[in-house]
Amino acid sequence: GARPTAQEPDEQRQPALSPAADSEPTVAEQALSPPVSLAPSEVDQTASGAESGDSRQAKETDEQRQPAPSPAAESDASVAAQTAARPSPLARTEGFVIPASIIDGDSFRLGIRRIRLHGIDAPELGQICQVDGQQVACGQNSRRALIGLTVGVRVQCDRLDTDPEGRDVSRCSADGLDVSSAMVRSGNAVAYRAESADYVADEDSARDKKYGLWQGTFQMPWEWRAGKGQDTQR
Repeated sequence: GARPTAQEPDEQRQPALSPAADSEPTVAEQALSPPVSLAPSEVDQTASGAESGDSRQAKETDEQRQPAPSPAAESDASVAAQTAARPSPLARTEGFVIPASIIDGDSFRLGIRRIRLHGIDAPELGQICQVDGQQVACGQNSRRALIGLTVGVRVQCDRLDTDPEGRDVSRCSADGLDVSSAMVRSGNAVAYRAESADYVADEDSARDKKYGLWQGTFQMPWEWRAGKGQDTQR
């Protein structure tokens, strides 16, 4: 039979290298290979990503450090918001009135609407006042004063509320003049403090000058109504 050869060459005895081993660089080759460098655009993106992450983290930390608003602060903010959002007039009515539309010194009809002047109270139609010892039909005088202010000019009323009788409680102007203010300044009505302090200064002025009602003595309209068993409210 065939005899084995005395010795195979060393190259034949070396184990064959696997494909993976062939493709992987040796430690020595890795040490000799140049370092990997990034293109400038890649460097910028990496830096910007790091900065973005840092700024995000800083922002989150700042937000965590912010104290939660106290109930008092929230309440103050709510009041401020409500004050800023105070309702404007609910509705506007305008047109012309005739003498027959004037009911008394603080109420009248405008179109189909029944209007009560905001912030004032006038003597009732049947109310009598005293001037120099003489009885004066101050309720009728007040109605005539309102006729003189409103008839023949354009009247505009902004409804602020509705009273229990279904009348529009309104701030009205006649040819640009505040009707409530004019009635009080002339002494033909008084400020209705239960509803508003808007016309207190006008009342003080009429009293000082002794205009209208202030020439003599009279009961406040709500006191007169109470004496007649009527509702003291307007």
